Amino acid sequence: MKRQPFILSACLAALTAQAQAVRDTASTDTLKMDEVVVTHQRQLVRNDIEKLTYDVQHDKSAKSKSTLEILRKVPMVTVDGQDNIRVNGSASFRIYKNGHPDPSFSGSNVNEILKTLPASNIKKIEVITDPGAKYDAEARTPF
Repeated sequence: MKRQPFILSACLAALTAQAQAVRDTASTDTLKMDEVVVTHQRQLVRNDIEKLTYDVQHDKSAKSKSTLEILRKVPMVTVDGQDNIRVNGSASFRIYKNGHPDPSFSGSNVNEILKTLPASNIKKIEVITDPGAKYDAEARTPF
């Protein structure tokens, strides 16, 4: 959001400079513009303090790809040629669905499940880099 005012002012400054240049070269001619269109492309990756978020629903290529293919585009996540997934270099990670652990995404067949899951069904992918007490408490087993 901070970039929008800058982009807008840069576009208006460029248009003003162009209009002034036309006025300098042609003494009696004026230039009128019908409309000015300012566009802003939404960022697909947002990096917060404790997590990195990839906005899948605004990725145009996600409509025709699987979730595993989209994971290749997510920073801090690597998928090799044998479809092995690593998060921040580690093969030890947990997948949560809607904020809760999902037993169907555990085990060795995770990459097969993600290969068949269309990315168009996913709103966003979050890579939690600094899991808080909520995630730490769920990972511990009672003694």
